[in-house]
Amino acid sequence: MTYRATTRRVGREGALINFSLTYALQWQRVGRGYRLEAVLQRIDSDARPEVARALIAPANNAIPIAAQADGANVSIIHDGALQTIAKVERDSAPVGGTARPLEIGNLWTVDTATGLVMREQRQSWIVEADGDGRTLVEERVRALEFVP
Repeated sequence: MTYRATTRRVGREGALINFSLTYALQWQRVGRGYRLEAVLQRIDSDARPEVARALIAPANNAIPIAAQADGANVSIIHDGALQTIAKVERDSAPVGGTARPLEIGNLWTVDTATGLVMREQRQSWIVEADGDGRTLVEERVRALEFVP
């Protein structure tokens, strides 16, 4: 199996930059159970090398298990063997020396049988002062892909 994590975000110059991490996943039998080994195979990016560092972050600790987590809005939906968790947080981000409202949306799809995060999507949006408009400033997608 292959696991790919893709991040798109606005760089300092205002253009969208892309990062992609590709992992090879291999299950190994250990005693009466299994161990998952993930090996980073490649990093692709159209950004400068110094910008592409510290891209790896585990998702498991970020996934809420209750409908309320740290003041964020959380919804949890069970669909057969999959569980989808959506979490929306609000914060602020400095833009041009001024703090602007930021909305961060997280969406996880988890296989309840294995506990694997099948897909994670995180989008960060600058919210306009009137509340009517939003501008995407970062998007990160991690998805499990099966390769024949």
